[in-house]
Amino acid sequence: MKIDKYINRIIPVLTGILFLTVSCEDRLEINPWQSLSDQQALTTLSGIENAVTGCFDALQDENLLGTNVIQNAEIKSQYIHWQGSYTSYTEMSQKDIQPDNTDVSGMWIAGYDGVNRCNKVIEAVDNGLDEAGFEEVKDRIKGEALFCRGVLYFEMVRSYGLPYSESSSSDPGIVIKNTPSNDLESATEQLPRSSVQEVYNQAIADLKEAEALLLETSDAGRANKYSCRAYLSRIYLQMKDYSNAASYANQVIQSGNYTLDADPTKIFGESFTSEMVFGIIHTSTDNFGSNNESLNNYWNPNERGDIIIKPSTIALYSEGDLRLGWFFEQDDSWWTNKHIQNDYNAPVIRLAEMYLNRAEALAETGTDTGEALTMLNTVRLRAGLDELSDLSVQELIAAIQEETIREFMAEGHSLYDLERWHKNIGYSNIDITETVPWNDPSLLFPIPQREMDVNDNLEQNPL
Repeated sequence: MKIDKYINRIIPVLTGILFLTVSCEDRLEINPWQSLSDQQALTTLSGIENAVTGCFDALQDENLLGTNVIQNAEIKSQYIHWQGSYTSYTEMSQKDIQPDNTDVSGMWIAGYDGVNRCNKVIEAVDNGLDEAGFEEVKDRIKGEALFCRGVLYFEMVRSYGLPYSESSSSDPGIVIKNTPSNDLESATEQLPRSSVQEVYNQAIADLKEAEALLLETSDAGRANKYSCRAYLSRIYLQMKDYSNAASYANQVIQSGNYTLDADPTKIFGESFTSEMVFGIIHTSTDNFGSNNESLNNYWNPNERGDIIIKPSTIALYSEGDLRLGWFFEQDDSWWTNKHIQNDYNAPVIRLAEMYLNRAEALAETGTDTGEALTMLNTVRLRAGLDELSDLSVQELIAAIQEETIREFMAEGHSLYDLERWHKNIGYSNIDITETVPWNDPSLLFPIPQREMDVNDNLEQNPL
């Protein structure tokens, strides 16, 4: 049962994080440092290399980018129908999420476990190492850890904090903890929630520092300068900092390192394609495609089949749209094949996002609507659609929003897109026709109850 997965993990994370990190889930292909103490493992170059691999392993956790960052956002949005029986997801589909929700706790625990892994690597690199080869790779290792930490902070604040807005300087976000928990005292430190704006600023600072340290290219599933720039574009767009969103997107587009796949369905059927700017790599030991908490298990009609695509969502695509190849009909329901591969690597940021980010940013400011239209039409042409022309600024903005919804359907984008556009948000239930405002507290994850019980400095979200 799903609850069994959490029964030994629902512990106060700032107390348990020390032990979670030391014991570390046995998910990496090569991770000999797991059997050593941190003091031993992080005093050799091979140990530090394996530890930073553990930072990426944290990102791919089922509670984070491996499943729930994508899935939770879609269930809290309006384009799919949740028909499963798990209470944690049912609460999300009903926008009635409780503090004892196991997936709420799971993301918090996994997120701060990942942050702590990153903090340990950063500290180890800053402490230095008298070993051949360390000087040549130290910047890359620290940059990778900073990248992972920045991504973790951003993805978590979007779940536990209100959308970025004029009130973000006072809206509570999540806890920022940039020092490692190496002993009981540091692990039990009672820290308050920083504001949403402070967490966004921290994520940006981490990604900018990582950008300066990383190389222009990287191995599949690892970070490079353009991974950082793509995430910075995503963050700045959510903040409506259109100048920076457009600039960072353009740097990725103009790099020449990435191209749109001619077939938009290709990226979801192959390990890595030229369109993937950053993705999660799954190893044979992860058995990701077939384990009980994989996206495949929830979205595949031949597995649990808990999530179907609403007919109204299919109707958003016009005849001839190649992206209809992402969907299929079975047993009188619509499904997506984006998540039903048994062994695949998951795209987190695709080049198409950079085109649409730049299009939206330029259109919203009105600085270059001609280029915004070109960016939009690039994505439309790839989908087999006709170019648009002669649009007013408002028509252009609406067209970009519609294309964004179609392009990233079921990839965990729609909730945050609707929030950014200040649109009312419906339910992931065919039978519920009501909507809630874009900043409704019912869309937030509460702070896990066990965290509230042990930390008097934490403020709970409205319930």
